[in-house]
Amino acid sequence: MSLSLLFLLFCSHLILSAWAHGEKRLTPEGQPAAPRNPGDSSGSQGRSSTTSSSSSASSPVAASPGSQGSGSEHSSFQWSPSGRRTGSLYCRVGIGFHLQIYPDGKVNGSHEASMLSILEIFAVSQGIVGIRGVFSNRFLAMSKKGKLHAS
Repeated sequence: MSLSLLFLLFCSHLILSAWAHGEKRLTPEGQPAAPRNPGDSSGSQGRSSTTSSSSSASSPVAASPGSQGSGSEHSSFQWSPSGRRTGSLYCRVGIGFHLQIYPDGKVNGSHEASMLSILEIFAVSQGIVGIRGVFSNRFLAMSKKGKLHAS
């Protein structure tokens, strides 16, 4: 296996584990939203959590006090009004890598952040995460099992 494929698989693991752990969200009234259950397929609860996340997109959410020393990965993503997050994916293993998507479709990691490492992450469907290179306008999609699809 090539190094870039191994790196991509590791990044997919980081994304999926962060998604599986969930995140703290606030409703417009400032009250904590009901926790999301990834296995729950009830339509009304899914729609209400989507609505609350996109309506509170412009307000920053503080991290939980216990997450500072837990060693979990920190993301630099900012919520947009559409509910998509824009930022970069960084892996701290070894000397560290920023995930990059090139205009020709090549995906790799770099030690330095660049325009190619600015990414937008969004939900495609239940269990599928999409990653778009903002500069390259190329897409990756990943299932919760780590299967990758590219365009």
